[in-house]
Amino acid sequence: MERLRVSIDPDVCACTGYCVQVMPAMFELDEDGGPTVVLDPQPPLDLLGDLREAETLCPTAAIRVETMEEK
Repeated sequence: MERLRVSIDPDVCACTGYCVQVMPAMFELDEDGGPTVVLDPQPPLDLLGDLREAETLCPTAAIRVETMEEK
């Protein structure tokens, strides 16, 4: 069975908020101006399409969405 893993590279995140606009339940802008926060790093597989959209819209390619085989 596959599962997802979502991460944001804090060194390249520009805090544009595109990901928050696409998926506010998954991403949140840090209140202190830090990199965007992933609210659920292992979301359900049915969110893959929306997560790929957020990943594609990120202007700095800071979002990484991976599918992994569950052991």
